[in-house]
Amino acid sequence: MAACILGMVGPMISGWFLVSVMKVEGTPTDPNSIRPLFFITMTITIISLLVVVFKLSFARWTTSNSTVKRNVIKDAAAILKADKNCVKWLFMAVVGNMPVAMVIPYVQLFAAETKNASAATLAGMVTATALTSVVCGYFFGILGDRFGRKKILTLTIALYLVGLVMLITTKSPVMLLTVGILQGFQEIGGPLAASIQNELVPHKVMGRWVGVVRFFSSMFSALLAALGGIIYDQLGGQWIFIIYIACEICIRLPLLFSLPETLHHKVDEKAFASLDD
Repeated sequence: MAACILGMVGPMISGWFLVSVMKVEGTPTDPNSIRPLFFITMTITIISLLVVVFKLSFARWTTSNSTVKRNVIKDAAAILKADKNCVKWLFMAVVGNMPVAMVIPYVQLFAAETKNASAATLAGMVTATALTSVVCGYFFGILGDRFGRKKILTLTIALYLVGLVMLITTKSPVMLLTVGILQGFQEIGGPLAASIQNELVPHKVMGRWVGVVRFFSSMFSALLAALGGIIYDQLGGQWIFIIYIACEICIRLPLLFSLPETLHHKVDEKAFASLDD
């Protein structure tokens, strides 16, 4: 909640700073006009790091006494072999992580370059995204617990994709703010997806399972980030969004529909017996 509120207030302060202090008019094109924002952010980050180092405890919060040395590759193979749903989720995680690498970095740039969005509009889009998370995040979590995580995750994905279609087709500043609102559903879908992911495996292997998913999704994200830049420069920004939308519709959503509803799903503990310490 605190992060969402900061994400909502921060862009408003940035927009005010650019317009009132740096005297930016329209879309910011001079790097010198936005450079102070990076110095301010760096200063706040350093202060946060100092708080973590000097104020937080370094106690090791664990009750495990296991000294068994794990083989990362064998553990990953065993998890994927234990349940075919884990294999499906791995592909879903790669597509689900695409916004971080291919979409989010280019939304503001695309809006500024092709829609002539002003600094105030760009700040408003980011604020609207954070506002969606603040207002709707908790309630969508409740809906997921009541009606099933798959249904609500599907809804958040659909709303996010609608926002991207609007971003491609509209030029109205008001509609760009609506795009910002719909972008917030990608953040809301994150915890829902994490719940499904964690409920596919027993608690004893959850840490290793999360590590496997993060490894593959991050590896592909690094490749997609480079590919996204090439696509943006050579084909146009709209193709980044179109490719992502196609991957969601053709890969992630069909795989999501094929998964069991994990809200009432019982994991087969015996299938993961080879991963016992």
